Amino acid sequence: MVEALTTIEKIKSTAPELVGSLSDDTLTTFIEDASLQVVVDRFPEAAHIGNSDVDIRELAARYLACHLASMDTPGAKGVTSEQVDVIKRTYADRTASGWLNSSIWGQLYLRLYEQYAGGGVRHYAHIQH
Repeated sequence: MVEALTTIEKIKSTAPELVGSLSDDTLTTFIEDASLQVVVDRFPEAAHIGNSDVDIRELAARYLACHLASMDTPGAKGVTSEQVDVIKRTYADRTASGWLNSSIWGQLYLRLYEQYAGGGVRHYAHIQH
């Protein structure tokens, strides 16, 4: 197992409204999955920005964990509208935008990936579960 690259506390302080109803066990699972993905995607341990070294893997793992947490919301499932009487639900077509583009957190992860891990080439790996 890969060492966790971020913490529950950082996830909760980054997106309190998103993760407030999730258990610590669920957040731990998201952190473990995100940490493994960050390592597989070959993020460097640090990035030199200005005069500082930034723990870019922690940031990427935090954004990806938040993205995973966001996948259980109606918007993430593509629901654009609902109607109660004579039940009606409308879905958006998200196939063209890609899975990581379906949330702001996934988009932030992709941006870090392109800047620090993939060199602008979109060949990130998906871990089979």
